[in-house]
Amino acid sequence: GPSSDRAEPTLRAYYDKGVVLATDDEQFQLRLALRTQFRLELIRPTEDGAELSARLSIPRARLQLEGHVLGKAQRYKLELALGDRGSFGCVRDLYVERRVADATWVRVGQWKRPFNRQELVADFGSEFNERAITAEFVGGGRDLGLAVHNDYEKSPAGLEWVVGLFNSFAGGADRPSAPITCRDDAAAMTVTCTQPAPTTVPTDFAPALVARVGFNRGEVKGYTEADLEGGPLRWGVGLNYKVD
Repeated sequence: GPSSDRAEPTLRAYYDKGVVLATDDEQFQLRLALRTQFRLELIRPTEDGAELSARLSIPRARLQLEGHVLGKAQRYKLELALGDRGSFGCVRDLYVERRVADATWVRVGQWKRPFNRQELVADFGSEFNERAITAEFVGGGRDLGLAVHNDYEKSPAGLEWVVGLFNSFAGGADRPSAPITCRDDAAAMTVTCTQPAPTTVPTDFAPALVARVGFNRGEVKGYTEADLEGGPLRWGVGLNYKVD
């Protein structure tokens, strides 16, 4: 066929918070990152004569793939938990989103519901080893849903907002559940227990509307607990609401 003067895009590889593969025309990008936490625990009971015990563990190991396809207006993310706390692996985040206006995105998939700032802070951006018990009490966690937002996770200057319809009112757990069911046969004097495979499938669809609005000033990184970079005052405030 006839020759074309149009050059084919080339693929570049570089490091930017992970290994990045991208075309030079910026139409496609994939960032691959492995994030891990190692923990040494030393425990000494208060009883007299108690011995010190120690153990090493990997409380979190995450594989992340994110980027865009056919332009920066179509983004995606996949995050896998690789056996957190010695448990089984599972999908934590899996969503796609499209920019439908200058600062408006539509997202569908599974991710952290926009409820409770401490829950939205990444495990790797927290100051303490684990979140406070209030994070679990208010029912955050990940869930399947559909949302419209203005890139709230990046703390845009001024107003941030997001509203979405999610699978349940209480939110999803960080890991799939593996319930154990036991049956007591009094006549045979036996107890039989069964444990199915871990699952994220909910027992019932109970949709909930979740909304968040906030305000940011001074180029604050609103969803990390540490801000030690110095400079002028930075702050962010937000309000959440949910209803089933």
